[in-house]
Amino acid sequence: MEYAFSIMMFAMAGGMLLYAGDLAIWKNYKLIPRWQSARMKDPKAYTVQFAKVIAVFALPFLASGLVGLLQWYIPALIVLAVGFVGAGLAAARLMKDVM
Repeated sequence: MEYAFSIMMFAMAGGMLLYAGDLAIWKNYKLIPRWQSARMKDPKAYTVQFAKVIAVFALPFLASGLVGLLQWYIPALIVLAVGFVGAGLAAARLMKDVM
């Protein structure tokens, strides 16, 4: 159980990356829940940008899981929190082009 934190972080990141890959490959905007989608001019371009945002939000989980492998749990949580702030800023810039 000493690596449970890292396993959970890697599982969450893996699930998010699989979802982002599915969106990017198939470009099916119906895979995006309605409450998360905006009014789209070009649904396929919006889907690809949304997949990029999901992939960006998976990166803090990966980084936190890597730090958690060293059993530094407080720094891992700090990496996760700071990573979410950075991912939010990056996501705002990514979605600005499509909306």
